[in-house]
Amino acid sequence: MKKLYILIFNFLWLLGFSQNSLLFERNWKVEKVKVNGSTIDISADQTAYFMTFYSDSLFNYVSNICSENFGKVNFNSNTNDFVITQANASVGNCQPTDLNTNYSLFFTKNSNTVNKITYDIVQKSNGYDLILSNISGDQLTFAYYTPPTNLSSQTWVIESLNINGINYHKPTQHQAGNTTINANGDIQSSYFNSGQGSVGFYSDNRFRLLSLAVTLAVSDDPQISQFDGLYFGNFFSGDRTFPYSYDISNGSQTLVITKYNGDKATYSRKVLATSETSKSRISVYPNPAIDIVIVENLKPNASLELIDNSGKIVRSISNSKSTKTEINIKNLPLGIYYLKVDGQSVQKIIKK
Repeated sequence: MKKLYILIFNFLWLLGFSQNSLLFERNWKVEKVKVNGSTIDISADQTAYFMTFYSDSLFNYVSNICSENFGKVNFNSNTNDFVITQANASVGNCQPTDLNTNYSLFFTKNSNTVNKITYDIVQKSNGYDLILSNISGDQLTFAYYTPPTNLSSQTWVIESLNINGINYHKPTQHQAGNTTINANGDIQSSYFNSGQGSVGFYSDNRFRLLSLAVTLAVSDDPQISQFDGLYFGNFFSGDRTFPYSYDISNGSQTLVITKYNGDKATYSRKVLATSETSKSRISVYPNPAIDIVIVENLKPNASLELIDNSGKIVRSISNSKSTKTEINIKNLPLGIYYLKVDGQSVQKIIKK
């Protein structure tokens, strides 16, 4: 198993451009590792490793060794293969460091085709398999599992929590709290504060919370503050190496998400009014972006916030008079940000 962890830990790369769009914007779960002719099946490992590829050459890698890694490759646009040129690790259990000399077993940093890595995507009944192979015949097999539409196509409203066996109902004086989890694994959840992040799906009714950036507002109402703190500070915090499970019942009207420690969050399905679906018509481009992000189809006097992965507001625009505005991201670090319009989460933005 030591070789397995070394292999996956050093499996760091970025893809610049691909002919296969199925590769991007999905959280891929490691299923099998083949090294020197021996295959290890880790599909049942609940502390799964996930990799996400973005079309602009960004990726997120989440494991129980490091919580994020990043790097670059030279990608061959004519064939499905690439060569690693850079890799780094940051945050979580790893200190920021360059990993130039540490690609044991599967990948070796090289500026030529000595360690060319090819990939193939195969469709299956519940999603896709992604198979990566090096010139030695070693392979990593990933899987993307398609979540059920009664989970991913709905908006859910938080109603109650059960934390350490104690029930907490949402305060009547603040009835907000929408949650969506789309098929690509983007999660947006709110009560008094709001969180945006990503989940990785398992083959059954489980997902792993890969990231969640939460705003840091404070309510003057102690009941609202308590419920919000239990929701984001307890239920959606802690060890992220273990999965959550979910159950949809009552004719797809009720969603119960259970944390690995037994805590539960209960939601009801929300039927959106016309005014609430207006945010889906907001246009954000280019995305990924380098300098400027353009936001169109805004309502009069709209307020916009751009939030980084730590929950910090890095850009804000208040009372926009036009239906179209620009957000300058030129001096922001590379990475993933979340756009909120009038307090509602709208879209994930990638700065490249």
